[in-house]
Amino acid sequence: MIHTAILGSSPKLSSIDPIPLLAQALASLGIGEIVVIGSPRALGLDEACTRVRFVASAAEAKCVAPALVVLGDHLVAPAAIDRLLDAENTPSGLSQPRFDAVALVDRSADRAFDPASVVRLAIGDAEIAFAGALVATPSLLAEPDLLAALTRSARQGRVETVDVGGALWHRMTDDASRRHGEWLLRVCGAELEIARPGSKGDGAATRQLVAALLDEKDARPYVLLNPGPVLTSARVKSALVHHDVCHRDADYTAAFRRLQRKLARVFRAGREHTVLMITGSGTAAMEASIASTVPRGKKLLVISNGAFGERLLEIAETHFLETVQVRYEWGETVDPTHVERALAADPAIFAVAMIHHETSVGLLNPVGEIGALCRRYDRLLIADAVASLGGEDLDVVRDQIDICFSSSNKCLHGIAGVSFVCVSDRVWPRIEGVPPRSYYLDLRRYRKYADSIGQTPFTPAVTTFFALEAAVDELLEKGLASRPATYKRRNRRIRAAMRELGLRCLTATGRESSTMSCVRLPAGLEFATLYREMKSRGYIVYDCKDALAGRYFQVANMGELDDEMIDGFLAAFREVVGPTARARRPELRLVAEA
Repeated sequence: MIHTAILGSSPKLSSIDPIPLLAQALASLGIGEIVVIGSPRALGLDEACTRVRFVASAAEAKCVAPALVVLGDHLVAPAAIDRLLDAENTPSGLSQPRFDAVALVDRSADRAFDPASVVRLAIGDAEIAFAGALVATPSLLAEPDLLAALTRSARQGRVETVDVGGALWHRMTDDASRRHGEWLLRVCGAELEIARPGSKGDGAATRQLVAALLDEKDARPYVLLNPGPVLTSARVKSALVHHDVCHRDADYTAAFRRLQRKLARVFRAGREHTVLMITGSGTAAMEASIASTVPRGKKLLVISNGAFGERLLEIAETHFLETVQVRYEWGETVDPTHVERALAADPAIFAVAMIHHETSVGLLNPVGEIGALCRRYDRLLIADAVASLGGEDLDVVRDQIDICFSSSNKCLHGIAGVSFVCVSDRVWPRIEGVPPRSYYLDLRRYRKYADSIGQTPFTPAVTTFFALEAAVDELLEKGLASRPATYKRRNRRIRAAMRELGLRCLTATGRESSTMSCVRLPAGLEFATLYREMKSRGYIVYDCKDALAGRYFQVANMGELDDEMIDGFLAAFREVVGPTARARRPELRLVAEA
């Protein structure tokens, strides 16, 4: 496992800087430390790694273990670096002492923008193009001129190679090549993914057509303020329109692999994690995570303080799993000491299952604290991030979550119908002997297909997968910190407006989510009436579940909303529930309960 990446500084003659582009992707490849050759400057690395060092040369990094090196004058697709890191862990990689490095090469050098500028390595009887990335041993890294040392080691037969496999790479050496690099980034994005055959332009015309088609629909558009499915962008909708793709074809495999890498970045996962995708709602991922995990004779500890915690318990009982419950009233906060007490008292507990954002009450539960407890007691942690991934602070590495699942149609702003599970390598050997409890929802079956052919075991919702990729692209392009900040700002506005109207939220614990508000209904107003009046004005609000139904309602601020929509909702809401509204509108009154 490679822990360190050394990134060379790019020439300061262009707006292109490969370092921040690569840094955004390196965390999903398992890199915990980034070393930058050059002086400190603002590179936007805070979301991509836990530590950054600045050095004058690769030798100054003083690595004691093999490290990934990406030369600063190269653009390299993250997919190619992924191939390189995979090869390093094989028997033909650096595990054999006779090699000084594993180098990324391209045996089709004629693809290069300027073949004459490409660095060539003598591999056997051939001169092969070096694609700008390598995994090097500490002895090679200690050389004052790394590229010269790599070239020398290649002549001596001490360099193993990995082909880029068709992935894009580019070397910038002059003005023309730098302009070509800028063009590549505009067309292919930071992932340097080649567009599918037949694609044209940037999709603007398609998005305009989608908007025009929606304008012609008879159905009235509504602003959805329910906690999923949410409003989606024209870009996401337009991704639903594409040429038909076979789910067993290489084109779909390429899309599947791209989406795996991008979702891993959203989970802030490392190379020790696998992202698996399931056609089904978030409940499908929830059931797969529970049913695939707990061995016979072992127990599942379920933490519950709302409707979705109760659903965890219902699924476990459906599969006849023995459970231990740490149960709270709806809206109560989870106390980690209660969980620790249960773990210490019962060694038969194999895993802990909990909800990160308990949407039924609008609370964030302490997954990081429970994750630390699970590691201390050597148990697995299963966490539901269906209503939080992309919209709240979540990091499967930092929070020590072993199995984390989510879905497409909430904070990611995708189309409903796809869920996904991020699984740590720590899980697989522990569940190897668990008998399948479901044919369709067996995680080990999904892993086998994902690892072997880059596909799902059953026919996926192909179109919805493409829409999800468009939604994730929108999230990543703005940065993972941007959407939670927007959510918080809008959530504060909504809660402040509710307070001005004399309405209180269900809880005030300091652990409330920033994606929705659970609000007490005004006295004398039932939800059905509120729903009808708000819908007539173009806004959809949401009823609460079970014990809270009829007393509270929910206003979500996730989805492709803008500030004008929030303004309009608040104006309409004040009109319906303001102090004089029911005096003006007798039909809004309720018959008093007996």
